[in-house]
This record gives sequence, C-alpha cells and structure tokens, in this order.
Amino acid sequence: MQHNLDTAAFRLHGHSPLIGSSPDVHYGHVVERIVRRNRMGISEVARKLHISRRTLYNWFETNNLNIDTILKLGSVLGHDFSLEFPDDFAKISDCETGTVFMDEQKIEAPSTEAVYYWMDKYIKLLEKFNEALAVSSKREAI
Repeated sequence: MQHNLDTAAFRLHGHSPLIGSSPDVHYGHVVERIVRRNRMGISEVARKLHISRRTLYNWFETNNLNIDTILKLGSVLGHDFSLEFPDDFAKISDCETGTVFMDEQKIEAPSTEAVYYWMDKYIKLLEKFNEALAVSSKREAI
C-alpha cells in the first residue's frame, strides 16, 4: 500500500515512478544482459536513444531505473521488458504505456529546409560577430 502511495506522489509531482523495488533484482544488470544479447550494438542503441554510450553504461549500473527509460530501451530494441519485470509493468496502466509510445512516435527529424535556415542564420550571425570583434580589436590597438 505504501509503494502505491509513493508512486501516486511521484506522478502528482510530474515524475515517473522508479522501478527496482525488489531488493534481489538489479534492474540495470537485467537491462544490460538484454542489450548485450541483442544484435544491435551498444553504440547504435545509444545513438537511437540520443544518449552517450557512457550514459547507457551508467544505466547498467543503476538499480532503480525510471520506467520511461525501460520503455524507451524496449522500444529501440524491440523487446518487451514486461517479461523480466512483470510486477512493475503490471502497476502501469495500458493508457500510460500507450502514451509513452505515442510520444516517441511523434518525434520527427527536422526538415532539411529548417536545418539550412538555422545554419544560414547562425553563419550570418557569426560573421557579424567576427566583424564586430575585428573592429573592437582595431580600436584597442590604436
């Protein structure tokens, strides 16, 4: 009962619950085993999650992983972690799980036009800054 109240308090404050409440299971090690057995390399997994490999290795050493992290890893790997953590996933409603995956599907790469627009804007701003810096250094030299 206390665990459910703690989870509700986390959600009330905008946080996702942490999993890893079972003292005999190290969630990071379980996740590491699944990631390493997958045909996708660690570098590729990290790249698809938009994180560094170091962050992924840190997750492997963490017992209390955020449920959203587990879901994202499962999505990238194509693995259902509810098989490894049935008790924890049973606590999550189907509605919440669907929302996490829906949010991930909405993420799109920026269009090429937008990239070039901002790159152009950045270059022009950088050129103006360099001109102002050159004028400033000439004034100081006089």
